[in-house]
Amino acid sequence: TTQYVVTGTNTFGCATTDTVLITVAQPIQVTVQGDDTLCIGDRTTLTAFGATRYVWSPSLGLNSINTATVIAAPQTTTQYRVIGFDAHNCFQDTVDIIVAVGQYPTVSIGPDSLTLNTGVRQQLNPTVTNGPISTWAWSPNINISCTDCATPVVTVKTPVCYAVKATNIFGCAGTDTICIKPFCENTQVFIANAFTPDGDGRNDKLVVRGQGIKTIRMFKVFNRWGQVVFEKANFSPN
Repeated sequence: TTQYVVTGTNTFGCATTDTVLITVAQPIQVTVQGDDTLCIGDRTTLTAFGATRYVWSPSLGLNSINTATVIAAPQTTTQYRVIGFDAHNCFQDTVDIIVAVGQYPTVSIGPDSLTLNTGVRQQLNPTVTNGPISTWAWSPNINISCTDCATPVVTVKTPVCYAVKATNIFGCAGTDTICIKPFCENTQVFIANAFTPDGDGRNDKLVVRGQGIKTIRMFKVFNRWGQVVFEKANFSPN
């Protein structure tokens, strides 16, 4: 872009000047900034730079197609194109940006609650849809082998509810919770208060369950009249 000056002089030596500005348009380069990954139902802001006028396409999921900044909320992964024009319509530039749309994962650790022997080590194996999962976050950090792995091992000592947050590569997260209750909080032994030895294959056996116990020194079963109907000494639990 150059400004030219012309001077005119008449035969009497009188002079005057005038100027003219020649504007030369330069090639442009368009760039786009914005988050190119989102979860379904979310939205992202895309902003184009480097031009005077813009046209976006396709219009699906966009709140505008003729502004530098647009809000994109596609339902599926979409490639957007923006064409930028200079102020004199001499040059244009084109940029494509792919907005990847991810589904929210679903996470299931299993049943909502478990009752286990005190001292048992239980591995948690959650199942997931809409992965792959990039990060795991377990809480609370109580009697659990790790808080950032997929399948931690918990040691049953006290009642606790564990929550997991699984985040996939799109940044979408799903959660689930499981509550674990020990048979006995303050002891290592559990004995059922009833059983039915009728040979039907259900609850036929009365077992002294224990964790970390070497020997049961004495075990007696009484009937409702206080008579001993069974007794055994010095045997292993379980």
